[in-house]
Amino acid sequence: MTGRRRLLLTLHVSSSASNLGATVLTLALLVGAGVGAAPTSGLGTLCVYGVLVPLLVAGLLTGVVSALTSPWGLFRHGWVVKKLLLTLAAIVVGLAVVGPSTNWLRFAGLAAVLALLLLTTTLSVFKPKNNRRVPA
Repeated sequence: MTGRRRLLLTLHVSSSASNLGATVLTLALLVGAGVGAAPTSGLGTLCVYGVLVPLLVAGLLTGVVSALTSPWGLFRHGWVVKKLLLTLAAIVVGLAVVGPSTNWLRFAGLAAVLALLLLTTTLSVFKPKNNRRVPA
């Protein structure tokens, strides 16, 4: 593994792991403000737009570049495609929950983002084998 590849992998793992922390932080802010209270706009919105979504995009971009420059490929293995789709879904849900919604909807959306990220992490660790391998 080259130095550039190691750097790219470090950036990918760091941004992906930071996503979990940013999601938990935003959930904690919502709980601290009272999930049933009026929507909080300041710090929660800043966490989503200023931290969570940029980290998700960084994880997505570094993951795509890493896949394209590695033997894993982007569409060669099913688990890589699933990670890509789960990350895209997390970005969409993360952006959708910030709008003019109640804290309950934000909490549910961020909980969904957390579940998607945990599933993505699980796929990264276990790399399940399937019979749907796409030929190179």
